[in-house]
Amino acid sequence: MDKNLREVIETKEFSEQLKSFGNPGIKRLDDVLFGVNWALSKNAETFPKVMNDPDISIIKTQSAKDLPSFRIYFKFDDNAVHLLWIEAIEREQTSEGN
Repeated sequence: MDKNLREVIETKEFSEQLKSFGNPGIKRLDDVLFGVNWALSKNAETFPKVMNDPDISIIKTQSAKDLPSFRIYFKFDDNAVHLLWIEAIEREQTSEGN
């Protein structure tokens, strides 16, 4: 009883932003995007909406030691998810004097 998967489509702007993060073959980034695409294709409706635009939703990734966290903005309907923008989230300094 698995529901239908949505097609995940990268917009031109998203693809260009993704290239700005370096080598497009970075294995870790590929793995992160695979997970994001899977989650969005199955459950895009479960992610929060952007406050100033209810048509746009956001998913955030977890950081790894060699990869920052990312915010990915997207729109979706019953058939497709359109990846709009991606941005790296700067690591926050801890409150322990750093």
